[in-house]
Amino acid sequence: MSGALELRIVTPLEIAAEEPALLVAGEDATGRFAILPRHEDFLTVLTVSVLRWRTPEGRERFAAVRGGVFEVTGGRRVQVATPEAVLSDRLEELWPRVVERMRREAERMAVERTAMARLELAVVRSLRDYLEARRRPVALGGPGSVRGGRGP
Repeated sequence: MSGALELRIVTPLEIAAEEPALLVAGEDATGRFAILPRHEDFLTVLTVSVLRWRTPEGRERFAAVRGGVFEVTGGRRVQVATPEAVLSDRLEELWPRVVERMRREAERMAVERTAMARLELAVVRSLRDYLEARRRPVALGGPGSVRGGRGP
């Protein structure tokens, strides 16, 4: 549709959404705003918020974003770059999806913290073993001999 905006929401790992939109609404530090086709070029930093857009078919869609950059160019291209986006067709379903994503992230971070603690412990033990080995006298020859067991 030629009169529609071209919305694209990207994260570091994926293109979360790429579709036409008749309206895109977001939120920055100054408050909520809405973009319609033929809008002037615009750039802002998003807060942690919910983006909302309406498709040409009349559906409303939503994306919870963890901040990011919102850019409008050429009167029709809307690009959102965000560290994380959770999408839903229904606003009431968005919160449970965000909570589930946060739960999975917390579990992943707990596993990573455990792995880091184990790695730190292994490094400390290796360093301790190395330092203890350096303190022990080293015999170069036979028992009790420093010069290989031979006399002067």
